[in-house]
Amino acid sequence: MMRKFILLALTLTALLAGAGAVFPQGIPAKLMPPAGAVERPRVVVSTDIGGTDPDDFQSMVHLLLYADALDIEGLVSSPWGPGRAQHIQSVLDVYERDYAVLSGRSAGYPSPAVLRALTILRHFAERMERCAAAPPV
Repeated sequence: MMRKFILLALTLTALLAGAGAVFPQGIPAKLMPPAGAVERPRVVVSTDIGGTDPDDFQSMVHLLLYADALDIEGLVSSPWGPGRAQHIQSVLDVYERDYAVLSGRSAGYPSPAVLRALTILRHFAERMERCAAAPPV
């Protein structure tokens, strides 16, 4: 256990030292967010919702409750089994009914239409077929 801690400490030290080498005078102003701006974490969510684990519906609901604090870049249905993007859409149907109340509490909530446009299906079998058909690099 102590070895892992020491290795972690050395890794963090090396990373911090490397940041100083990249930006010896500090981080340039053009890379910093504007003064007073609240930077929200950008996330892409991949879920096997509708697959073999029913708690993924609950997790999607919890994600949407915190959507005003996140910059959601994509909602990806990527089940191993029977899940589909329509399962995300069904959660978004409920979100749409509550959107007026949520957006009244915070202007940061994305509209249901925006979230629907970000929702895609990436089924495992389809990915495997695309990989097999892709020309070698």
